[in-house]
Amino acid sequence: MIYKNYTNVFTVCTYSYLDLAIVAMKSFTENNHTSRNFIFVIDASLEAISYLNNHNFSRSLEIIFFGVDQLSKSYKSIFTKATSYFDSMELCSLAKYIGTGHILSSKNDSNLCTYIDADTFFLSNIKKTLELLKDKSLLVTPHYVEPTYTKSQLLCLRSGWINSGFLIFNREERNYKNILNWLISIVSNKGFMVPEIGLYCDQRWLGLASQIFSESILVSKDPSLNIGYWNLKERKIEQKGNFFYLKKRRISFFHFSGHKINSPEKLTVHNDTDFNENDSKSIALINLLKKYYVERISSSLSLSNQKLNLVCNKDVKTRIKLSCRYNKDNKELLVLIPNFYEKIIKKIIFIVKTFLNRIS
Repeated sequence: MIYKNYTNVFTVCTYSYLDLAIVAMKSFTENNHTSRNFIFVIDASLEAISYLNNHNFSRSLEIIFFGVDQLSKSYKSIFTKATSYFDSMELCSLAKYIGTGHILSSKNDSNLCTYIDADTFFLSNIKKTLELLKDKSLLVTPHYVEPTYTKSQLLCLRSGWINSGFLIFNREERNYKNILNWLISIVSNKGFMVPEIGLYCDQRWLGLASQIFSESILVSKDPSLNIGYWNLKERKIEQKGNFFYLKKRRISFFHFSGHKINSPEKLTVHNDTDFNENDSKSIALINLLKKYYVERISSSLSLSNQKLNLVCNKDVKTRIKLSCRYNKDNKELLVLIPNFYEKIIKKIIFIVKTFLNRIS
């Protein structure tokens, strides 16, 4: 049975990004009914997790912090191996699925588990979205729901059609375990960030999962979900009073990917968003940005230094070589990665061709 309108919710982050994660969790719990709230801190030691749970950093949110030491033996083994060859971004991607399995292993709570990226900001409830999980194992959202021709849409051929910043799993549907186990297996082995050979952490694999398990995975095209810099062209945001709308429907959440606290007036570092102060959409975005900035400032934490688990910070080629200790077939990836000189030659050819096109 799905506990109607209730869900477990969690996000993933490193210890240094906890304040950002708490903003996301706070915005979700203020707008939704939750069963339990979690943050998976991927580099936190046993002592650091104890410190977080014994100090009221989550204030009134009642967040349960956990790390690798709180995982089951099998999940801990997978994650510990991955720390020897994944960087922090890649580990966070794997942590979404291991964290889901960890949370839903408890039978005492909601059958639903919602994962939210640490840079999401919720503005209304997702009640109707949760109801769609009745006969589905997983709900995902795409980067786009309309055919537009923009640079961002072209870039999603590299990053994948599905955005992995918002996932809802339902453990009651028959394919839940098959989907989760497949994602953990493939992401733990090949969840590298190497766009030039078609790898983008978990996102490209999630897109493939939506096709392999199409009868059990719902791709929600609800435009009020997962609005970000990449799909602003197709979604006209309006503000009425203190609320933000898309047409006549309140926005569920905005994904502030690439927002930096030291550049509060800039929507994202990934592209330049032009704001026109005479345009209602721009005014709404500016006010939403201000609202988010205020929340980030007010949720700033003063954390003591704690012993943290190391992640691998070597270059990607070295990290893939390290992964071959556990996954011998990853040697195939090394052949695909262009070397330094190939990249330079391609760059020179591109510059020459561009120059010749301009003068011809």
